[in-house]
Amino acid sequence: MVLPADQETYTDHLGVVRRTPRTIGRLKMQSVQGRAMRAFVFARDGFTCQKCGTKPEALPVEYDGADGVELPKRKRDVVGWLVLDHIVSRMNGGTHHPSNLQTLCDGCNSVKVGKDDARHPNAVKGRRLADQLRADCQAREQRRRRHG
Repeated sequence: MVLPADQETYTDHLGVVRRTPRTIGRLKMQSVQGRAMRAFVFARDGFTCQKCGTKPEALPVEYDGADGVELPKRKRDVVGWLVLDHIVSRMNGGTHHPSNLQTLCDGCNSVKVGKDDARHPNAVKGRRLADQLRADCQAREQRRRRHG
């Protein structure tokens, strides 16, 4: 993955200059980079879901990103959590840079996954490409059957 020069690093909420993780796929919260990124984005967003405004009853003190942040219980006594969300998903070409990350509660994140990603222009291109590849494979399979 090649990042633009202005996205190679970021300065976190503690004033520390950090490298943008180049992890393929999900950010690994066991790594120092992943924990630092989660701590920075949660602090930047005020430990508040950017969609619905849900926040913990008490803000974490000296939060290091190692563990999730628990939210007040919701319907049916289900505990919610703050999660780190890619605004433009990795599947659609998004990066792990903080400008592409936001804090969401797990409920808003689960709703967003199916809706926002499906409307992203890269998702449409990806579906078209997948459809074309599928059609090509089916045509090859039919030719193979006919010719034995």
